[in-house]
Amino acid sequence: MPPFVVPDGEAVIWNKDWLDFDALQQRTVTSRAALPTLAKELPASFAAFDVLAVAGQTPGPCRGFCAAAKDRKVHHAR
Repeated sequence: MPPFVVPDGEAVIWNKDWLDFDALQQRTVTSRAALPTLAKELPASFAAFDVLAVAGQTPGPCRGFCAAAKDRKVHHAR
């Protein structure tokens, strides 16, 4: 994603084919010493669902991602 794009999204943990909210909560309350091990066991990802700003412009809610993608400023990651 280009550096001038501000995405909106959530941290998620995938467990096979579903999002594991309990695992995500477990990571937020884990001690600092145990976190590196837990992060390896339960890796998190960032799921972007909108764009808040592109090059300093605010496109508005629910229009940002579509507008940026249409202008080819945002590319889908595979």
